[in-house]
Amino acid sequence: MLLTVLGTAAVYLTSCATNPPFPTPRQIATADYGAPPTIDWQAAVKAWFLKRLPDPSSAQYIFKGPPRKGYTQTILSGTIFAYSTVVKVNAKDRAGVYTGFLPYLFIFKNNHIKKVLKPGEFDYSRETNRADVYLSALSYSLFTLEKRQRRESGLALEFRDVR
Repeated sequence: MLLTVLGTAAVYLTSCATNPPFPTPRQIATADYGAPPTIDWQAAVKAWFLKRLPDPSSAQYIFKGPPRKGYTQTILSGTIFAYSTVVKVNAKDRAGVYTGFLPYLFIFKNNHIKKVLKPGEFDYSRETNRADVYLSALSYSLFTLEKRQRRESGLALEFRDVR
């Protein structure tokens, strides 16, 4: 009985998980992305890591460029307009061993870090400057930091650069 209920729920949720319509060029041009980051965004990123790394003084950073305008669409939240950037960080873990440079995706809105996607939550491609976000509960997205055509996918949505 329980398996039947779970199977039915999975089928229902999968059928509901369709890509929402993409914003029109006019909506993209007039959207509220929040204020362009005027803060020292690199310092904000380092402050975010200061609270979360076991040995923050060991951290080494590679900033992949300043936050850029873009948008994401999620099933639950609809379209969100914001700024994003990828930062790679190498720091010592609790054992004192460097982890290697791991990518983090930072989403900024109105000079605040709105969301951070951590390693394992997305796959960053250096060649295409894209981050594919893995399916997580009922909310999922695909963030891409480049201009490109709509990608048809039942498992992901897109973050598009609108420069």
